[in-house]
Amino acid sequence: MLPSSVARIVILYLTLLLAGCGGGGGGGGGGVSALEAPEQITVDGGRTRITVTWSGVANASSYNIYYATTSPVNTATATRVAGVGSPQTIRFLADGITPLSNGTRYYAVVTAVSGNSESTPSPEKSAFAADPAPPLAPLNIRAEAGDGQITAHWDASDGATAYHVYYASNANVSKTTGAKLTGASPLVVPGLSSGIQYYLIVTAENAAGESADSFTASATPSDLPPPLSPAGLQAALDPADSSRVLLTWTASAGATRYNLYTGNAWGVSKSSGVLTANVSSPLALTNLTLHQPAFFVVTAINGSGESAESDQVSATPRATPLPPASARMVGIPAGSFLFGDSNDAITYAKPVKSISVGDFRIDRYETTYALWRTVHDWALLNGYSFDNAGQNGSERTGTDMPVTRVNWYDVVKWLNARSEMEGFGPVYFTDAGHTTVYRTGRVDLNNSMVNWSGDGYRLPTEAEWEKASRGGLVGQRYPWGNDPADTSLVTSAQANYTAGRTISVGVLPANDLGLHDMAGNIWEWTWNWWVADYNDPSVVAVDPLGPDAPLDMLNDYLKVRRGGGIAYGPAFLRNAERVGRVPTYTAPYFGFRSARSGS
Repeated sequence: MLPSSVARIVILYLTLLLAGCGGGGGGGGGGVSALEAPEQITVDGGRTRITVTWSGVANASSYNIYYATTSPVNTATATRVAGVGSPQTIRFLADGITPLSNGTRYYAVVTAVSGNSESTPSPEKSAFAADPAPPLAPLNIRAEAGDGQITAHWDASDGATAYHVYYASNANVSKTTGAKLTGASPLVVPGLSSGIQYYLIVTAENAAGESADSFTASATPSDLPPPLSPAGLQAALDPADSSRVLLTWTASAGATRYNLYTGNAWGVSKSSGVLTANVSSPLALTNLTLHQPAFFVVTAINGSGESAESDQVSATPRATPLPPASARMVGIPAGSFLFGDSNDAITYAKPVKSISVGDFRIDRYETTYALWRTVHDWALLNGYSFDNAGQNGSERTGTDMPVTRVNWYDVVKWLNARSEMEGFGPVYFTDAGHTTVYRTGRVDLNNSMVNWSGDGYRLPTEAEWEKASRGGLVGQRYPWGNDPADTSLVTSAQANYTAGRTISVGVLPANDLGLHDMAGNIWEWTWNWWVADYNDPSVVAVDPLGPDAPLDMLNDYLKVRRGGGIAYGPAFLRNAERVGRVPTYTAPYFGFRSARSGS
């Protein structure tokens, strides 16, 4: 069995996963590269992991990470994580299973890639894998110029209890060289001299310590400063034409015009984005690449200059919009299939058994944040309570993103609320007599507390989930078939585990049953309590529901999640892969999809 708990992995920040790991040279196909190297890089430590974040590079299509336990990193001999986006969480060594070692310092560099061209390496940074670990360095650092001051902005870091700004007139500002202020974003740095450029970094802190230095931002105070960056930037798909993106923002006082910067990867900025000058809100964008995320920031301009970038947003234009939530389910016919895997050494998915399940329906897509919020908000007005409000994907931005940061109890109650909101009978109760609908609190439901023949929404069982994922293919590794046998060769066109963040649901190809993202994007909760393998007596031949309660409250108080995602690596994209998580667990790469009994 895999370790029963794994530390928090970054929300925004997620996720390695060893696409093309192994020793590799940094030549990138030969020739002198015209690509710039990433200018900024941050490496944070965590439990058996490091998280690498870097600045975007114009014209780069992807990035390579090279890491080693010695410095300087030699790209010819270091472990390579290929074709990824920022940020990436490196949790496993080259075999994809052995975790990084706590107490070991890991050094990393990043290169930009476009076609056969690869840039020179970024600056090198390092961090210890450790447990407990400090929070990740804050992201999206911005500095706004004012009259005798600058204002620092940043995104919150999970688990942080304090933030520190270090500033100086030296571009190499660090924790040791900068003056220090403590506070929350936005934080004003006063008493500065006009006409001098100041640089700042931000760190996050908790009981385990202080994070790595963030990216550097700078601004020059002025008696007549530029306008503030636009607030409230939002991106949405045009309801009348989902191939168009609509941007809106709040006007900045004193601004006479605005600039838009567009990129194809997280981290777009004035230096890396494609400029569209003299735009105004609302702004309709056409001719964007379908089914590919686009990232946007906006700046405000007047006679004194150009502001810092706004908060970053993203959107993914689609050829056709998602169907209504009521039309997203796919029927899975009753019948048997081979449950488990004999292809690989997945001991916790053996022995392979012929399992029969009744007919059921399952959502074509992972549950979107938009659907989650619709039901969640209805539920709060109708007697429900939740531990978590849910999050829009891994980064809190994007269109048609899966909901994340919801625990097992949240999901089960939400499914009852969805049933009631849509006029179906709830299926989860707090008693075996089915007299009290489960709406509040944390209740470890057993199998008798579920109306399995009801018409309402519920979680799929492990067996149902795996049958749906296999899509009718017998004994295959993945939802699309058996290749590649080497999991590190799975491509980003097959499953999202390299982008560094969640993508919109349904933009990658479906399996033979029409189900999207059964491998990758986010992990998905199932009904079952964890069992160590399929020798467990609860794995019966017909409609196995799993044990009625955790087999071991100390070690096995775990619900099963399936499907892999933007964390843990390509080995976990296999149909039979399974991981146990405590039912209170949440993460920015973890959600679910709905099921219903019957055809």
